[in-house]
Amino acid sequence: MIQHRILPFAGSGATSSPHPGSATLADPALPARRVLLQGGLGLTATALLPGCMTAPARRLPPIDAAGLQALVPARNTLPGIRELDELTRHMAAAGMAVERIGTSRGGRPIHLISPPARGRLNALVIGTPHPNEPIGGLSLMTLLEMLRNRHPLLEQLPFRWHFIPSIDPDGLALNDAWLNTPGDFRAYARGFFRPAFADQAEYSFPLQTAGYRFERTTSETRAWMSVIDRLRPELMVSLHNADLGGVFTVLSKPQRALAADLSRIAGAHGIALDEDGDPYAELQKLAPGVFLAEDLVAMVEQAPQAWPAGNSSSGYSARYGTLTLIPEVPLWQETVVEGQRLSSDTAKGLSGVYESSLALVERAKALAATTDGSDLLMNSILEGAPTLKKLLAAHSQQPPTLMPATRVNGQRRILRMLPLRTLGVLDRWCRLQADNAGGADRRQALERLGRETSGLMTSLLADESLTAGMIATPPRVAAAAQVHAALGAAMAVAG
Repeated sequence: MIQHRILPFAGSGATSSPHPGSATLADPALPARRVLLQGGLGLTATALLPGCMTAPARRLPPIDAAGLQALVPARNTLPGIRELDELTRHMAAAGMAVERIGTSRGGRPIHLISPPARGRLNALVIGTPHPNEPIGGLSLMTLLEMLRNRHPLLEQLPFRWHFIPSIDPDGLALNDAWLNTPGDFRAYARGFFRPAFADQAEYSFPLQTAGYRFERTTSETRAWMSVIDRLRPELMVSLHNADLGGVFTVLSKPQRALAADLSRIAGAHGIALDEDGDPYAELQKLAPGVFLAEDLVAMVEQAPQAWPAGNSSSGYSARYGTLTLIPEVPLWQETVVEGQRLSSDTAKGLSGVYESSLALVERAKALAATTDGSDLLMNSILEGAPTLKKLLAAHSQQPPTLMPATRVNGQRRILRMLPLRTLGVLDRWCRLQADNAGGADRRQALERLGRETSGLMTSLLADESLTAGMIATPPRVAAAAQVHAALGAAMAVAG
């Protein structure tokens, strides 16, 4: 009999991984990994069942996981930009300070919410640093309600808390179609949007070193920078989430006692722990499932050609001594099957799908009205396409070895999911461009390309094996784990 249990995906890049590092595959994989991570898909590795973990004795004051989950609204949806804007208005009416700190490229306001507090330390919490990662919106809502209700866990901490509900409201709006059904991967694929690396708020902070300069800071990043510069926060929590996998955490400082406590959070909430993170990123492990953020300045000094964007939020805030916490929680977990498979099975039979996807992208590029970087959808498409080619090549070049079946299954699943991300954005781009084509020939060509793109997506999504074994993580549980991590980090900073 085949036995099943839930473990983090052993190869999901769905870990939105915002955390670049040096490649572990052969040289051709290096550029692929750099772009892959901005696409939100860094592969994960081994994992531990919550009941099988061992870690040092808890050092932080106890936090009741079940109690935290009870504080998160019981819902099967995730908040979009309209709900977060309503939250901002609600908190202003409740007496919290609300400030417009910037305006998105699409003209949407970016707000900072600052509840009343007398603390001596500043904590800054960021929602949707990547717009396809909306779990943090629910986590942020929970923390705000805890503050409004003067929850004892927060009352005892010497912090002034500040919240940016969504640092990328335009991107979050473009993901709105799937937020009411976050457990439906097909809806996610159809409604997915994630900016190209250099267009992301998280990765367009200024970066300059010998041989490399990035100054194309987005308006969203400038708003974020202004708050960091003013508050000089002791703690910053950037609320990322993964597509598929387990819980893992990144810290900007090697605080091992905190890392040991963070390592226990997944088990406390019944979520799998992603013990090894992204095998494409050689991040220093501080504890199982907890890693040290990479210094991007040092990385571009060594390999400037491998990085297409700017500094990260954690890299920028380091000048103020800020501890940045990035708690990753998964939208889905993987059902684990016992046994082994050949590693070569991960990419087997996928070349045709990749070639078809890349051909559609090339046709779109020829039809694009501009390639000057102003079209955010096209930027995302064009950056995703090379990833498909390089990643498949990297996996195909690996010698076949026996690996845990779950790891192979997971890596194969993510390789099947990757082209759907590019196709989903391309499908939307074709429809938007056709509506404003400006000429019958171009409109017809765009409509034809859109039909073919949508048809390929429909064919790929119809295969039940694509999603068989994916277990949706309840939003309440995922958000509670993020809140737990934020509180744990705050306790550690407070001392």
